[in-house]
Amino acid sequence: MYNNKYIIVFEGIDGAGKSTQCLKLCDMLSKNGYSCKYVNVQKSYIIRRIFDEVNNKCKDYNYINRYEWTIMVYEKCKAYYECLVSNADFQIVIFDRYIYTERIGLKRFYTDKRLYDVLVNWLPSPDIVFYMEIDCEEAFARTVLRNRSSKKTLHELKKFANDYQLEFANNEGELIRINSSGSIESVYKRIYEKFELYLRDKQSLFITGSIELDDIIPNAPSW
Repeated sequence: MYNNKYIIVFEGIDGAGKSTQCLKLCDMLSKNGYSCKYVNVQKSYIIRRIFDEVNNKCKDYNYINRYEWTIMVYEKCKAYYECLVSNADFQIVIFDRYIYTERIGLKRFYTDKRLYDVLVNWLPSPDIVFYMEIDCEEAFARTVLRNRSSKKTLHELKKFANDYQLEFANNEGELIRINSSGSIESVYKRIYEKFELYLRDKQSLFITGSIELDDIIPNAPSW
């Protein structure tokens, strides 16, 4: 919890279902009377256009990506932090990706960890991280169906999946692994069941944060 805001994060490769499940959980909590903010920080249009142009003219892939990741990480960290320190009256922030993807990028392109420490480690740790695990081929098929296949190739998805496994190897924070294969409702049911167990285990934390556990559990959606 940071600035009286409870931080929930969904992470995983493209096509794992993060956005869909973020919005469903946010909707469920809102219907139970809790002020909930959904946050999905995207690379700005200007930054995207600049590096698209530079990539077309420069053959040094690693050089360009190093600076692209640096600017993108700064941009996203600033947005995350501004959201968390704002005085807006919401109790729960649900992040559709937080900082883990950027951490992976920094580790790929920098051997000097000082930038990593400065731009990443000062951000508040989330209270819960839902890591959406899925077979890469199934995730890629989903991106194709949504006309998003141009974003990442199957090979890139596999590389990111491996990087996520390494990133979460030590189970830092409150990591909850979710099998995100199958229908939207079946995946949400898994998330809700894991979330309910977590709430019961951490009931005192939720009471401290003005989120009453017994108000949430009885209103579980029917399957």
